[in-house]
Amino acid sequence: MKNFGKIKNTFNTILAEAITDKDETKKSLFKSYIKILKENKILKTQFDIYTKIEKMVEENQFKAEKKINRIIESIREFEHKAIIEANKKLAELISDKEIENYKSEELHENISNLIFSVDVDTYVDSLYETIEYTKKNTIKEDVKGNGVPNELLAKLAVDKFNDAYTELDESTKKAVKVIVEGNDETKESLFNNTIKECISLINDKLKDSEINIKESLLAAKENLLDRIYNNNTFENDIAKILNLKNDLNK
Repeated sequence: MKNFGKIKNTFNTILAEAITDKDETKKSLFKSYIKILKENKILKTQFDIYTKIEKMVEENQFKAEKKINRIIESIREFEHKAIIEANKKLAELISDKEIENYKSEELHENISNLIFSVDVDTYVDSLYETIEYTKKNTIKEDVKGNGVPNELLAKLAVDKFNDAYTELDESTKKAVKVIVEGNDETKESLFNNTIKECISLINDKLKDSEINIKESLLAAKENLLDRIYNNNTFENDIAKILNLKNDLNK
């Protein structure tokens, strides 16, 4: 396979699904990918090329051309045959995965042409398209570790979240963006505010509940009051609290 970008995108999707599904098999697969990248200079060089161009913002055409060519130069020390062979071995890890159309597919194909093409017209056309991309790419895309776009994580997380909690109000569904993209401060704020909302709902239910229900509500309230924000367990903790909020709203 010549287009390393397709492999890279597939592994990004695997990581995003591993996070949202809490799938240990997919997490392990992604770790294998990272390990191979670190150990194989050809693959690591390609990863850097694709990532740098994806993130490049340059309105000046002359500068964009110089920067892109300079980035591509880093792969010239390797023969095309060696690059294709390295890509093939990496692609074997995902041989059972169907590579679907994706947002950066055209850009990745142009980068691949810049690496492999010996035809002048093809090279120039791909260089032009890549330059146009960097000129229009006015907003740098935030990414998670290992170059995974927040946009991808957020989309998958929202899909999973909506499937699991279809009865939640829209404001709570939007909270998933904080779960995926937020920093410690915004996550802690979401955590504490959601607890306050749950406690308020419990207090309302306590007014008219029977004694056996009150005992359960008071136990839940005590549990909430004892909870402290922990970044390491945030995903599991907030999922449980939001699930409780959903139950309390019924």
